[in-house]
Amino acid sequence: MGEITIQIHRGANQIGGNIIEISTPSTKILLDAGAELDSGDDNTLPAIHGLFSNANYNAVFFSHYHQDHMGLADKIDAQIPLYMGEGAYRVLQAAARYRGKPLGFTCRTFTHGENIHIGDLCITPFLVDHSAYDAYMCLITHEGETVLYTGDFRANGRKSFFRFKCQLPTKIDTLICEGTTLSRSKEKILTEKDIEKQATQLMRKKNRAYFYPASRHQY
Repeated sequence: MGEITIQIHRGANQIGGNIIEISTPSTKILLDAGAELDSGDDNTLPAIHGLFSNANYNAVFFSHYHQDHMGLADKIDAQIPLYMGEGAYRVLQAAARYRGKPLGFTCRTFTHGENIHIGDLCITPFLVDHSAYDAYMCLITHEGETVLYTGDFRANGRKSFFRFKCQLPTKIDTLICEGTTLSRSKEKILTEKDIEKQATQLMRKKNRAYFYPASRHQY
């Protein structure tokens, strides 16, 4: 087996703000670098040596563009390569143009199933269904050892969850999984089509409908 070491800097005991380190003796990457939810004006950066200055990471991979997964991107040392989905990066660039403000960082991009080699690690992104467009799981392999980081995903959207599962390897050594709804065992999870139907019925009963952006995310 390989020598993969996993360190969860943030996200194990909270929802969002994920920062997960995957390393071997010669390579070190991060999976997501998110801001904490409802952090407000708190600009305190987590004490992670070599991330925001004195670059000591080979790369940072963002699973998707929600702020609790990539909200610290513009604070990361510019010498560290950043990666995210090609479509997701286009969304961020479009949002920056709309706001008339610079994005604050640049990213290299990837697509579904593409193998990206960083040192002695191989990172393979898998497109998942999520409320954020172009979101991914990341499979990390090293000398036969495998780690799968799920990021945020859902099985109740419009993409076929069964078809997606068939694309993943049948054997994973370590699974790092988001657990946002694990504590909601008695809650009925509606599909996106169910919510669409309920919203349509509600709007037909009312004379007006108002739409506003969620407060948690900038994009």
